[in-house]
Amino acid sequence: MKKDKSRSLLALSSAALALPGMLPAKSQAQDAVIQDTLVSYRYTNYSETAIPAELNDRGEDFDRYTIDVHQLRFKTAVTQETDITIDVQSETMSGASPIYVLPTPDGPIQVMSSATIEEARNDVDIQFTTYEKRTVSATGISYSAENDYRSFGLRTNYTWWFNEKNTTVEAGGSVSQDFIDATQDQNPNAATRITDAERRSGSFSLGFSQVLSRSTLLSSSINIANYTGYMSDPYKEIWISELGETAPDSRPHRRSQWAWSNRLRQDVKPLNAAVHFDYRYFGSNWEMDSHTVDFRWVQDFGGGWQVTPSIRYYTQSAAVFFRNWYDFERTDGYHSSDYRLSEYSAISARFKLSKTFRHGAVHLLYENYTSDPTSDDPQFASPALVDFDYITVGFDWVF
Repeated sequence: MKKDKSRSLLALSSAALALPGMLPAKSQAQDAVIQDTLVSYRYTNYSETAIPAELNDRGEDFDRYTIDVHQLRFKTAVTQETDITIDVQSETMSGASPIYVLPTPDGPIQVMSSATIEEARNDVDIQFTTYEKRTVSATGISYSAENDYRSFGLRTNYTWWFNEKNTTVEAGGSVSQDFIDATQDQNPNAATRITDAERRSGSFSLGFSQVLSRSTLLSSSINIANYTGYMSDPYKEIWISELGETAPDSRPHRRSQWAWSNRLRQDVKPLNAAVHFDYRYFGSNWEMDSHTVDFRWVQDFGGGWQVTPSIRYYTQSAAVFFRNWYDFERTDGYHSSDYRLSEYSAISARFKLSKTFRHGAVHLLYENYTSDPTSDDPQFASPALVDFDYITVGFDWVF
């Protein structure tokens, strides 16, 4: 079968891989160019819980996506002031995808894709970082490709240190160009789908970090992004009761969003541990906003062993044009039953185990994620909300 969704693999895996525990972050906080060569590898298996029989059109528990991810990072010096980081990522996905929601006397049910979807995505990201006495500058380029989706990105980032490096200011920007070439399949509205479309984005970020004491660090940042072009999902549909039929997913061609992130790092020396507390607010002109609270306890046991249990709570409101189904067509022409635009909350519990050696480290990370609607209205409580588990294993090696 042809694949179900342009950008589906990108969206699903990005959500999972954005969490702590994957490849080391590309932080500009280090003081100087890397003196050795670093190689890091991660393997991740991401598995969504089957959608229950009472919530889908098949009348039985129906499997959703499983994703396997391989990530490789290579980092080494190219001059006395500059190093290079190369990230390569390969992902494969299989499973079924939600298409639209159908109202029934017993409540809304999710109509799923009719066959197993098989897809693959490959990414390459290259970044050059230059270190000077009081500044660090980084420039990167990225490319991502699926069989019906390609993306090119450029970014730059600058970091300045002040006050004996107790104060840090960081600013960055990025642009990207996406190309969507939707495939056709046997779903009713396949003939009405786009054959190709484009999307552009630009973002700007500004942040600061302040050392408050020997054991306390506080940081805060803002990010503003703007997207224009094709923002819909060519593989999703919506049900309109007035017409008694489905219609293609349709979303505004412009999206502006902003985020305010705050991080507190507190060293707990008597316990040989540290507390990480993060809060993030997100808003957009689609009238969606969200709040994320993340708490981590980082415990060192000596001998290179470290354990990090954590919990994260997330809640968001629905996009202004979201409905599970529509009694009538909206006058502005915008419709979507995509569960990711619905009103819901989620809790994720994570556990990370690391062991550091003289020339490297090994890591193990497990997460369980559950989500639930926060509305009692059947038009807003999506039956397609996802629960998932993922496990990551990997290593870092310096030589």
